[in-house]
Amino acid sequence: MKQKIKIIFDLNASGTIPNNILGDVLIEVYKELEKESTDESLTHTLLRKFLISNANNFENHFAPYFESDSLKLIAVQAFKNYKAA
Repeated sequence: MKQKIKIIFDLNASGTIPNNILGDVLIEVYKELEKESTDESLTHTLLRKFLISNANNFENHFAPYFESDSLKLIAVQAFKNYKAA
């Protein structure tokens, strides 16, 4: 998931993904993570369940791996929007 989000941010930086849909694109990644969290045949299923379960888990255990604070803030806000929907 980290690699997917990095690619999304890189595409945003290059102008391929506009700012106005960046959050929506991130939400699609979170939806995929949630779907994968129920697939017991994948590795790290419990980790996926833990990360996707709430915004605090995501923010405290996944977001620190982002390269910059601004990317972290964007990813966390998009996650909070996803969980609020």
